[in-house]
Amino acid sequence: MKLVILGAGKLLVQILKKVDFNNYKLIKIFISDVQREKDISILKELGHPVDNTKIETSRFKSIIKNLQPDVILCIGVREIISKETISIPTIGIVNLHGALLPYQRGAGGDYGGVINDKILGLSTHFMDEEIDSGPIIYSDYFK
Repeated sequence: MKLVILGAGKLLVQILKKVDFNNYKLIKIFISDVQREKDISILKELGHPVDNTKIETSRFKSIIKNLQPDVILCIGVREIISKETISIPTIGIVNLHGALLPYQRGAGGDYGGVINDKILGLSTHFMDEEIDSGPIIYSDYFK
């Protein structure tokens, strides 16, 4: 199964250090616009196939189409993923969301959970055209 990862930050780095991706062919990693240069440097040092192309540019979409991934995994991505990109992988795009869906959507969902809901959670879901609204694969919560 061909896998592309879009991501950023410490969570991305820790997942790549600790998760065994041997059952997948990790063909490319694209870095989100959070700490691009730092993340790219760390991941290249670890020997991962990092591409410097910015997510959601026309060059990015062309590369993704040519790679023909089965799955794209998003970890800490801040960009809005377009319908065009969502339609490319054969299985779909899976997002690791740092808050409880469907209640705490968006990039600040975790903060909203602390301030407004007093309940926190983590969710994994397939992406669709809306923000954090695709079918939920798994969610878990804690107080």
